[in-house]
Amino acid sequence: MAESRGYRVLFEEPILDRGLVDVGLFKNEARIAVEIYVITPEPFEIQNIQKCIIAGFNPIVVCSRDRKILETVWKIVETTLDSASNSKILYLDPKSLLLYLDQLAADELSSEQIIKGYRVKVRYTAIPEDEAKSIRNTIGKIMIESILRNKGIKNSNSKQSEE
Repeated sequence: MAESRGYRVLFEEPILDRGLVDVGLFKNEARIAVEIYVITPEPFEIQNIQKCIIAGFNPIVVCSRDRKILETVWKIVETTLDSASNSKILYLDPKSLLLYLDQLAADELSSEQIIKGYRVKVRYTAIPEDEAKSIRNTIGKIMIESILRNKGIKNSNSKQSEE
């Protein structure tokens, strides 16, 4: 999924000659580490997050489908690391991780320029995939109805709603 968003994805990426990051995401200057937790972590596993910080990854995403695991990791990290390190860590479920990557892409596309003496700011915002699909379907229906109306053809759905 990250590859479709333009990231180079490396699994079990070696770091610091003695550690591995579960997933490394690389795009331009971005270096994102994803640490995946399936079961409740042991306190020593937090060393993986520390290694990612030392290796220069920012942010470090702690990813789990289970919110309780995310909360447990957060509590351990909060008491173990300093506030500067804590600010580099995100706690996300897989769907939120994809939305985060989409937002990063939208931020890259955002721009500011001066046109005819006016400052124009363009800012894009990522939306969840299911919402995007719903919007595309709605736009498609509107376009079809418009084409049919311009050709003088009544839509079968319109007949039912009129009756």
